[in-house]
Amino acid sequence: MVTVRLMGALSSELAPHSALLLTKLIPQYLDNSCFRVVNGAVEVVTALLEHPYGHILYTGAGPVGSIVMAAASKHLTPVTLELGGKSPVIVTAKADVALAAKRIAWGKFFNAGQTCMCPDYALVEESVLAEFIKQLKLVSICALPSPSQKLLWPPYPNLGLPKLTPVLDG
Repeated sequence: MVTVRLMGALSSELAPHSALLLTKLIPQYLDNSCFRVVNGAVEVVTALLEHPYGHILYTGAGPVGSIVMAAASKHLTPVTLELGGKSPVIVTAKADVALAAKRIAWGKFFNAGQTCMCPDYALVEESVLAEFIKQLKLVSICALPSPSQKLLWPPYPNLGLPKLTPVLDG
């Protein structure tokens, strides 16, 4: 006997374009009677967590993980929490600094920073720090919208732009 349970994916409201893409593509490739994509923020997650599930898998921030765990405990639902962590990147004098800046920026900007391995900070050897910042500025100019551009989406808080902007402007 095979038991099939309904599974769902809840994408981050902080990456709306990725969420829309998942909403479009997943039903094309997975059985819609077994899998659903749900988009929403806190209210949607709160409503979903009121129901019992066979298992909950959550990837994201620790504070929300605590909420998921507390809600799951009401139904004795097993939970897998993948809470990510602080992901440093290290750039030494032996590195190809331009390539390092490009890859670090890509890792940070990909999916609006909504990945568990998203770089949180860089530890850069002092002898290459100025070159690293210069290269990061060049990459960021291409990757980020200019302040004069009208955004079609909200700014992404997970990118750390308030902290990054003074460095790139300086």
